[in-house]
Amino acid sequence: MHYTTESEVLKQNGVPEWFQDAKFGIFIHWGIYSIPAYGDEWYARAMYNGDKHWAMTQGYDKGKPTIKEHHIKKYGPLEIFGYKNFIDMWDITKYNPDEWIDLFEKAGAKYVMPVGIHHDSFALYQSDITPWNSVNKGLGTDKFGWKVTNGQGRDLIKELKEAAKRKGMYFGISNHLAENATWIPHMDEYDTNPDKGNDPYETRMLYGSHLTKEEEAERWLSMTNEIIDKYHPDMTYFDAALSNNTFQFVKKEFAAHYYNSALENNPNGVLFFYKFGAFEEGEAVLDVERGQLKDIRTLPWQTDTSISAKSWGYIEEDIYRNADFFISSLIDIVSKNGNLLLNIGPKADGSISEEVKQILLEIGEWLNINGEAIYNTRPWIKFGEGVTIPGSYYSDSGLEFTEGDIRFTKSKSDSTFYILPLVKPTKDTLCIQTLKSDVLDIQNVCEIILLDGNIRLEYKQTQSGLEINLPLDWNLRLKSAYAMKVNLKA
Repeated sequence: MHYTTESEVLKQNGVPEWFQDAKFGIFIHWGIYSIPAYGDEWYARAMYNGDKHWAMTQGYDKGKPTIKEHHIKKYGPLEIFGYKNFIDMWDITKYNPDEWIDLFEKAGAKYVMPVGIHHDSFALYQSDITPWNSVNKGLGTDKFGWKVTNGQGRDLIKELKEAAKRKGMYFGISNHLAENATWIPHMDEYDTNPDKGNDPYETRMLYGSHLTKEEEAERWLSMTNEIIDKYHPDMTYFDAALSNNTFQFVKKEFAAHYYNSALENNPNGVLFFYKFGAFEEGEAVLDVERGQLKDIRTLPWQTDTSISAKSWGYIEEDIYRNADFFISSLIDIVSKNGNLLLNIGPKADGSISEEVKQILLEIGEWLNINGEAIYNTRPWIKFGEGVTIPGSYYSDSGLEFTEGDIRFTKSKSDSTFYILPLVKPTKDTLCIQTLKSDVLDIQNVCEIILLDGNIRLEYKQTQSGLEINLPLDWNLRLKSAYAMKVNLKA
């Protein structure tokens, strides 16, 4: 097999079964933007352009200083302290990749994907193309507590990949470089001014604003292929900019290169994600940012969303959603043939906040009990019943599931299927209207078991649907969403 840029050839890659079985992964936004920890991960753009940060436009931080105002007040004029100056402040002495992976494993995640390079084009890996990388610029301190010098930094991506593979976890690298050249259009007035002691050529390699569209596309292709050739990730994520005409041809060249590379380096197969029509269906895997689909999709897909409301990277005074929200979202997504990629933003020093740890551990506790209704499953004949709102960014709209929201999954290996109400019940009887006699023949049901406690439940079919009696101690046993296993006769 040899992949080319032809669409029908690219579609032959398919979606690896490991991804369809995994269902849940961890996304990581950690970079220079984690140092100021203010506004959001678009700090670099807003400090030069004066943009309001995302949380402010959503009403979270209304009335607070913009990023530019905050930056000048705290760090000084932009021509004195530019975005690149944060690199000298980045001390990552608390970064322990094994501790990260241990936490993700306890959370029930089966794959992990850090952002290897964000819009600011600072690479968290060893690059031979750009000097702006975590190895060349130097991060943290040595064993004696001295600040490391340039060329003695750390390959953060390599370290995390090695930790993930020691635990048998699949590993991806997210690449947001495509937005770099148009991201900070006014920075030339500051950081590249040689009168201010800057090296215009090197600094422009960080911001990319001097590039023609052809040069931008070629840089993207060379740096993207470098990631593939050095780290052989099991998956790659791209942000929205690949739908721009600038990348019309090079993105297909990347796809062919990646799939060909996987034939030798990734025996279980690879995949990458796209948004907004950047690729044709089947060439790659659709990603819906902070959103969901209305119904079951034949092809596997993914939602990426953040554990926090204001920012993808770490900021002070962020708002964290609770574990129940993400458990219900995971169920809804899986019922429609999707996966959930849940983002966290570690602090600049490499530590993960206690709020984030607690949410992840609560998700893991739920999956430890109910995981068989999630992992290695496929959509049932219907996704379920109740509220469903399609489109991106639904998770920022305050959507709350109710007792009427029920989802289904089924085992990929046999006829067993699962009933998953998305919230804790208030009644002793659950009526599932979808499961009337024309959908489910009650004579084919052997038993219905509540996975939490392995309790066999009583049930009957009425004109209203399938009625299931919950155990007497359900109000003590069930904390949030729950799962019931329906065993059918062979």
